[in-house]
Amino acid sequence: MEHLPVLIFALIAALIAFLPIAAWLGGGITRGFLAVLAGIALTCLVMDVQAGWLLGSPSLALGVHLDRLSLLMTAFIAVIGFVVLGYADRYLVGDPKRGRFLSATTMVVAAALVQAVSPGLVQFAAGWIAVSLGVHVLLRHEEHRIGARLAARSKFLCSRLGDAAMAAAIAILWIDHGSAAFTGSWQGSPHGLLAACLCIVAAVVCKTALVPCQHWLIGTIEAPTPLSALLHAGVVNAGGLLLARSAGWFAGAPAALDALIVVGLVSAVVGPLVMWCQSDLKRSLAWSTVGQMGFMTVQCGLGAPGAAILHLIGHGFYKANAFLRSGTYEHAIEGRPTPEPLVVAVLWWLLGLAVGGVGLALTYTVVAGDPGHLPGGWPLVAIQAVALAQVVASPTTTTAPRLARLALLVVLSAGYALLTWGAEVLLTPALAIPPATPVLAWLAPVVLAALGLFWVLLPTLASLPAVNALRVHAANGFYLPLLSERLIRGRLLSSPATALESP
Repeated sequence: MEHLPVLIFALIAALIAFLPIAAWLGGGITRGFLAVLAGIALTCLVMDVQAGWLLGSPSLALGVHLDRLSLLMTAFIAVIGFVVLGYADRYLVGDPKRGRFLSATTMVVAAALVQAVSPGLVQFAAGWIAVSLGVHVLLRHEEHRIGARLAARSKFLCSRLGDAAMAAAIAILWIDHGSAAFTGSWQGSPHGLLAACLCIVAAVVCKTALVPCQHWLIGTIEAPTPLSALLHAGVVNAGGLLLARSAGWFAGAPAALDALIVVGLVSAVVGPLVMWCQSDLKRSLAWSTVGQMGFMTVQCGLGAPGAAILHLIGHGFYKANAFLRSGTYEHAIEGRPTPEPLVVAVLWWLLGLAVGGVGLALTYTVVAGDPGHLPGGWPLVAIQAVALAQVVASPTTTTAPRLARLALLVVLSAGYALLTWGAEVLLTPALAIPPATPVLAWLAPVVLAALGLFWVLLPTLASLPAVNALRVHAANGFYLPLLSERLIRGRLLSSPATALESP
């Protein structure tokens, strides 16, 4: 039995290695590989199997590393890949480039799995580059469309910027720290650690579609639906995995955690504001992903990578389902919520905030002691309470009574706290996270509370000129696509027609 972890590790490595071959044998065989891989990974997760194998120098950190986080992400990626490939197999019937699309999708999934089991930053970066190149092929599937070509170009340029930032991080790690492995304590200078972490932040901004590099993700709505599901449910999540893996480094660089909080908050605010003003469903879902990735980045900045991974997986399954079912929502029409007095709306929001916060604090205290000593501390509890308060206070057209929603909030607050605590207990041993104290920790709940309160009051404030002006700007994405395009290309767009088509 002592050889069981090694045997299971060898089987998982073999399945990942043979996925590219399975891509050429057919969609059914590939999906079978992924189903087996997901089952093995979940079984190993329950058994708490840990194993590893390094190729060459330990400081280079190439090989396969299995722990709770890598097994969880392996199962998640395999399930998403299984579902997307099955949908694409039927969606593209009759398409002459169907085989190339399925093969490229499988290669993207295989590269994502290589990232999931990476023992160090070098292999993770190689997997990220492979994913990017595979996505570029998929984005060119409908290259006769101007929007698809622009999206492919934007993704390619943004990805290369992210690759440059990753290369800089690896160089700093290698020169100052002597190793690119995720494990082990930092042996270099504090300035080198901060520089490496800031380079990782820049790479995450580019690759995870955070503002101002979100334009490539918005442009992918021109791509076939299976690719949209794969991008929003899987590919952008690699940034969260990288931040979780490098949590030990960030804990020694509070300024880098502050940078994560700031860039995450910008996306967490801009994404929902633009999403609320979109009339196109897929574009609305795309901007939602920008906001959700921002929220996930904020959680990492608060020093709670376990909560971020929980959010990442939940968002991934939701967004895959939303995109794959987007065609069934084509004729859905939602009426406008009925405005109510400002005082009433604010009081309900404050009540929801209080009930959610108390429910979270009591649950954390019962299962884990002082919530302030958990990863993320009280600022994380506060932003979770802000999110839960929307259950009671958010404007809606449903007839569910507020008291019923308040009772639901009590259950949800306890369940959310238990899930977060469970994620931290499950993943913290794999991450070895020391305490982290970002200076701007309390900025996150304050900004997100302002956003939540604005959403609650929006039906009442909608007639104000300032709100109408905000709606016009938000409907155009605050003109970020044009600004991002100019930032990347260094020149104006070629023509007004091209500007209108810009993602």
